[in-house]
Amino acid sequence: MKKTNKGTFIISLISAAIAFVIAFAVICPNITILKRAAIGNPVMTVNPTNMQQVTEGSFLLDGTLLLPEDGKKNYLVLEFGTSGKRIQSAETTFSEDLPENFKVLVQRTVDGTYTDFDAFEVYPTINENKICFNVSANNYRGLRVWFFGNCKIDKMSFYNTALTEKEYKLEHEAWRYMLVVAIAVATFVVMFFLNSKFGLWGKITKYIKTNFLKFTTTVIAFGMAVFLGIIAELLYRTVFGADSNGYMFNTASCAAFCAAFVLIAIFIIQRKNFGVHPERAVTLMILTLGFMTIIAQPFAHVCWDNDSHYPWALQNSFFGKAYYTESDISIDIPAQEFQYDASNNNEHLIEKYNQNGTAYVRSGSITFSAPHIPSAVSIAVSRMFGADFHTRYLFGQAMNVICYATLCYFAIKRLKSGKIIMSIVAMFPTNIFIASNYSYDWWVTGFALLGTAYFISEMQQPEKSISIGETIIMCGAFTLMAMPKQLYVIMFALPLFLYKKKRTRKETINYYVVMFLFFAITLIMFAVRSASSLGGSGDIRGGETVNPGEQLAGILKNPFGYAEILIKFLLKYFSLKKMPNYISLFAYLDLSYWGHMIIALLCFAVLTDKDKSNRFKGSATVKILSALVLIGGVALAATSMYLSFTPVGNAEINGCQERYIMPLLAPVLLTVANPGYAFKNKKVYNTVILLLVSFASIMSIVDAVISVMQ
Repeated sequence: MKKTNKGTFIISLISAAIAFVIAFAVICPNITILKRAAIGNPVMTVNPTNMQQVTEGSFLLDGTLLLPEDGKKNYLVLEFGTSGKRIQSAETTFSEDLPENFKVLVQRTVDGTYTDFDAFEVYPTINENKICFNVSANNYRGLRVWFFGNCKIDKMSFYNTALTEKEYKLEHEAWRYMLVVAIAVATFVVMFFLNSKFGLWGKITKYIKTNFLKFTTTVIAFGMAVFLGIIAELLYRTVFGADSNGYMFNTASCAAFCAAFVLIAIFIIQRKNFGVHPERAVTLMILTLGFMTIIAQPFAHVCWDNDSHYPWALQNSFFGKAYYTESDISIDIPAQEFQYDASNNNEHLIEKYNQNGTAYVRSGSITFSAPHIPSAVSIAVSRMFGADFHTRYLFGQAMNVICYATLCYFAIKRLKSGKIIMSIVAMFPTNIFIASNYSYDWWVTGFALLGTAYFISEMQQPEKSISIGETIIMCGAFTLMAMPKQLYVIMFALPLFLYKKKRTRKETINYYVVMFLFFAITLIMFAVRSASSLGGSGDIRGGETVNPGEQLAGILKNPFGYAEILIKFLLKYFSLKKMPNYISLFAYLDLSYWGHMIIALLCFAVLTDKDKSNRFKGSATVKILSALVLIGGVALAATSMYLSFTPVGNAEINGCQERYIMPLLAPVLLTVANPGYAFKNKKVYNTVILLLVSFASIMSIVDAVISVMQ
């Protein structure tokens, strides 16, 4: 076998093996199903004719429950009496298949009064039209069961014994295994073709041989840095004593010590690259600070919307049907115990979630979400290798950080000038914190930086023609950026005004065809999202008086009145007082005032991180355009929150957080001060700025995250 063919076979085989592992983890998950069932003979059986209807809705004598047609309530409540009999468990059977995501909520009473104090949710037994739950041994007089979904009840049986629990491995259909093999074979064929055409194996082996010593040195240096961090933690506890829980070793502060030493190692190892390739060091810094945050932060609902983004990631770690453990469900709700509370014992909570995260008790449909695929794959693979719940949760977070750091690397690398400006934005502590949790904001910001970098880079090179591939990357990045938040479609205003000094008619046609194709895709997503939002009831967190349709009607009826509300909001939103909130705010933990140092460094970089390449034609137009994109994007975000989150007729806009500005910042920062006053010694300049930014970032994390874990 020839050398080239051998290399082609090896890289194809490795790629196929990786594809096989990922596909097998997602399509054929290795999970244990927990089945609960009643035992013995029932002491009482209640038929549909004996059930008392409590709320509005259709309840037929054959057991058919139909939710209220007006859509104001998504449940129907029935009441059951126990006839004075002592019961410990109940089993409800249904005569027809249950709808997706069906659930019930159970309330119990001993004196005839029902409260939410001890209410609990129950889900159907997997693969069965049955719901079982323990009532407990108390002498309850009755139950109220809230049915969330249309169904047809057969009967409800009560038992004087507790439920029995049995575990069994989920069995998969033969076609799933065949699909996994097909994916692996297809990957092998594709990689075989790509390597034969582009010589990937030769390029990879050459890169490894060239950089093997550097890679080995980096690994050893990082290992020594972590070792020194552990030693520093032990010495710190010896001198200053145990933490608040009485432990002589604190994982959070140890993570901070390790990160500090790793950052020092990065500056030593990457010292020669700071002048021309600072993106290499910045990527390692983002990874270091991100992993530090993941390890150090409390295991709780500490970041915005973790409770909704984690379920998306979990769902996409399966294929066809999603499965949930009790721990998954408690995050999805989210349970009170998962809400951040500084008094909670973090280790005890992790232990409890690991215990409840072994067997799967609920199944449901999957809502596809591209931004959650990276963390989903990480969850699936770690689950396949037997990781406990907390480890699976951490692996999902870690993959987000890796993907965000990768996007930032290619964005910074693309720029001819302004690398430090974009590096500072990428290293905002808030950005790193968001990327270290379950969210799609890291996806939005990362692709916004990548698309912006391609646009600015092309403006900095007016003599260079832009290829179809580069156009696809730039416009594709903007489309992917807007996928979860379509209001960012406004960013497409940037490539619309891309100037090139020498461009043939064919190149012009190719460019605008590709751009408008991606723009049309994004616009369609925006239209579909807007239509569904206006037809809904809005975000329930905004209150019962939220109604997007009525709110829009009010805006159209009094546009000048809303314009006044919007202008007042924008003046506050863009104020200096608000700046730290999108730079160093750690959601439900705290706001770090080290962000002021980053603000000062950013302002300095905006004036100095420029060279002659920024004297491109049309710079004034780009400045104005970038400013309009910034203001317009925030205005769209504010308006969307006014429609979906703010009570009808309210004089202020609710729910529009400062972090929504971050994807829109880079274009303004990279153009507003052209050409600026560039420093000639870029190596010293870049090193000093990044040293100060990394110091401010790690101190922000220590200030807001590490401090709560001491």
